[in-house]
Amino acid sequence: MTCDVHLTRVLGLPAVLRGRSQGHVERAVLENDGHALRGLIVRRGFGGAKWVARDSIALLGDVSVILRACPTHLPRKTDFRLRTVKDTRGLTLGCVTDVLISADNLLVSELEVSLGLIDDFRDGRRRIRHFSASPDGDVLVPDACPGLRNSLGREGNAVNKMLIGSAVGLVMGIGLMMLPRVRQDVQKGANKVKKAVQDMSEGQQ
Repeated sequence: MTCDVHLTRVLGLPAVLRGRSQGHVERAVLENDGHALRGLIVRRGFGGAKWVARDSIALLGDVSVILRACPTHLPRKTDFRLRTVKDTRGLTLGCVTDVLISADNLLVSELEVSLGLIDDFRDGRRRIRHFSASPDGDVLVPDACPGLRNSLGREGNAVNKMLIGSAVGLVMGIGLMMLPRVRQDVQKGANKVKKAVQDMSEGQQ
């Protein structure tokens, strides 16, 4: 069964070769078409950054990255990243928050996409499978949000509804707690107005 690896969870993991750490993963770099892992940038202590090509990666594990060969010097142009998600008309739909890589062949299986804070809170972040990438890292989808689906599914919707319900309950609880104080303030204001009216009446008399 193919297992997908979140690239954000690979960051910071030790890169290990024959039982010895070669540094920690600083960044993952994709191919310029956005559909495969190109390699990893690793750094050991205060030393310079090193490069681990895709062919030198034996396993993207949960607690470490297993290497086949020693890291080498950085190649040129390792700053490519997937950033903004747009439709074919150029309309910005969201941004890429994570990349899921197949552990078997290190190809991109899905992108995790945020359509905005409110949408994330309400429905969870989405997943996209079919896309193309521009040289500057824009993710282009065929039409308005095709293939975008709730990455959390029914369980995520239930969690989101629970969170929203908790937030509403919290607000109502705070409102109820403040209600007696609000009543007191209103009563004090009314008493002040009443006293002012009485003083005016006495002054006129």
